[in-house]
Amino acid sequence: MLRAAFVLATTLLPALLHASEGAEHGDPDAALKLLGYAVINFTLFAGLLYWKLKDPVKNAISERYSYIVDQVSAVEKERAELTTALNEAKQLVAQVEAEKQQLIEQVVSAAKHQATQMVATAEKSALASNNGAQQQAAALEREALASLIRTAADLLTSKASNGIEQKIDAAGSQSLCTQALKQIEGH
Repeated sequence: MLRAAFVLATTLLPALLHASEGAEHGDPDAALKLLGYAVINFTLFAGLLYWKLKDPVKNAISERYSYIVDQVSAVEKERAELTTALNEAKQLVAQVEAEKQQLIEQVVSAAKHQATQMVATAEKSALASNNGAQQQAAALEREALASLIRTAADLLTSKASNGIEQKIDAAGSQSLCTQALKQIEGH
């Protein structure tokens, strides 16, 4: 940049000095000459700038283009990697979802099985309790029957004693026993 300013100053300064010299002497075409020198100087200056800056500008643009292409390539590569990672993450989510569903089914199945076992155990306990109650009722029934038989035997014995005491014949005793049995059956 400093070079460009130096080249500009060294090219334009002599032309301006030379052109202003003619204007001092009363030359009527001095303004036209000044304009001609300025155009020539500008053309020389523009040509010199182009010649000096062509390669650096071309290199800068080329480097910038390469940098942009590299950045776009890097972004596209990163995008492809992220897309791959996203697809892998989606697959993992699908696998986890399938495993979750499988675990839920296993837990439900195990819970149903355990509930079935608990119901069976409860039914067995109820059946055992029912059997125990039935056995207890049968034992009470046997006990009541035995008590009834003892009572009947006592009653028969008492009637037989009364019959003997009253001197009843054998046929009367038999009718008393029959009556006593009928009384027992009526209870």
